[in-house]
Amino acid sequence: MKSDLERLLGIQESAERIEKYVTRGERAFMEDELIQSWMVRHLQIIGEAVARLSEHIRLRHADISWNKITPGGQTRPKKQP
Repeated sequence: MKSDLERLLGIQESAERIEKYVTRGERAFMEDELIQSWMVRHLQIIGEAVARLSEHIRLRHADISWNKITPGGQTRPKKQP
């Protein structure tokens, strides 16, 4: 199981990879299916990692709208007793 630190580093890495292609502009994005797929995949990675961050991290950084980042606005389900 990954730690919050590993997930945060993965989020950072995916954001940096997206940033590399954003600089090519909207036209390149719209015309290149590979760039579209690349960016969507990294957005998925970010969303999945955010959804699995601990409640401690999400509360510590309450200024971030975590539910806007995750798929469907969902975060990790709470453990059942």
